[in-house]
Amino acid sequence: MAWSQGSTVRGRLVRRGPRGNLYAAPGIKVRLTHPSYGPSTFAYTDSQGMYSLFNVPPGEFVLELLFVGGAQRD
Repeated sequence: MAWSQGSTVRGRLVRRGPRGNLYAAPGIKVRLTHPSYGPSTFAYTDSQGMYSLFNVPPGEFVLELLFVGGAQRD
C-alpha cells in the first residue's frame, strides 16, 4: 500500500562492537508497518547508519529491520 500523506521519519542504527564502542550500521533494510495501512516501502541505512521513511501517517507502527550476513568484525 502506498502512503500518500504524512511526516518523514528519520533515525540512525548503530551496532555495538566487542569493546562496547558504537559503530554505524550501513546497508540495513528498514520499514514501518501499521495495522491498518500495512507496510511501508523499504529504506536502507546509509554509510552513517541513517535512514528516512517518507509520507508516514500518524499512528503507532512497528519498526522492521532486515539484514543479511554474518557478524561484522571491528
